[in-house]
Amino acid sequence: MESDHVTVAYETSERSSDSVFVAKQMAKYKDTSPEELTPLAEVIDADAIDTLFGGTDQREPTLNEGELTFRWEGALVTLRTDSTVEIKPAPKSTTTAPL
Repeated sequence: MESDHVTVAYETSERSSDSVFVAKQMAKYKDTSPEELTPLAEVIDADAIDTLFGGTDQREPTLNEGELTFRWEGALVTLRTDSTVEIKPAPKSTTTAPL
């Protein structure tokens, strides 16, 4: 059963890459396995996440300050440069047609 809201702080040494860490946290949030989720690469460029927030192949992230929010699996996922990932339910869309 998914919780209403989760914020996870992490150390750089605790993850293989930001995109993999996000996928693992979403699986925990949805109480499922990562394999059951829509692949992250189908909703956002996972390599861009690793480049912006610091992947395993580089020492420093390219984004010094800020955050990135995207929709995935009915949730809003926010990555922040303060080394936190927040996952919460996405608001229902009131838009009936693409903008």
